[in-house]
Amino acid sequence: MLRTRGSESDVAWVYGAAVRAGGGADTATFAVSAGSTREERMVAAVRHAIATSPCAELGDLPLEQREPIALARILGLDVDQIASTLGCDRAEVKARTRSGLTRLAGTRAVAGMPVG
Repeated sequence: MLRTRGSESDVAWVYGAAVRAGGGADTATFAVSAGSTREERMVAAVRHAIATSPCAELGDLPLEQREPIALARILGLDVDQIASTLGCDRAEVKARTRSGLTRLAGTRAVAGMPVG
C-alpha cells in the first residue's frame, strides 16, 4: 500500500501514470514523495519509470529520446512543459522526440504506444 502525502485521488493518478510508463508501486511510492502537486508527482512517476523500467515500446530507445516521448504521450505535456521539465529548450525537445519517433517508425511498437 502506498503511503500518501496528498489525497487518495492523487495516489490513484500517480499510480496510473507509473503503470502506463512501465513502473509500478515502487515508482508510485517514489513519486508521491517527489512533488507537492498531482502534476509534479505524475511527472516524477513517468520519469522514474522511464529511467528504471520503461514500457516495452520505449525500452530500446536511449533515455534522452524516451523521456520527451513518454511525457507527451502518457501525460499529454506540450513542448514547453517538456522543455521546462527536462531543463532544455524547445528545439532540443523536438529533436529528441523526432529522433526517438524516427527510430520507432516502422516497428510494431508504434501501434502499441499508450496515448495520454
